[in-house]
Amino acid sequence: MEKLLTVCQVPQGKKYTAGVNIKGEYLKKFGFAVGDFVKVTVSNNKIIIEKNASTEILTHMGAKNQAIFQMIEQLGLTV
Repeated sequence: MEKLLTVCQVPQGKKYTAGVNIKGEYLKKFGFAVGDFVKVTVSNNKIIIEKNASTEILTHMGAKNQAIFQMIEQLGLTV
């Protein structure tokens, strides 16, 4: 599946920056669910977004206890 999206201005703090909005029911169809972690790889003229399989267990744990995600954010950790 291909979608044509427009790079738009999105707020970032008190300024605006370039951004792309990716949302829709088609995400579910292709295996992405709310709460999943994704890996984003950016290179010259290319963005690849893929589900991060190594964090799947963390996704399941976070679904049962939201404090896990809050702790990750507060500690400034990346997954």
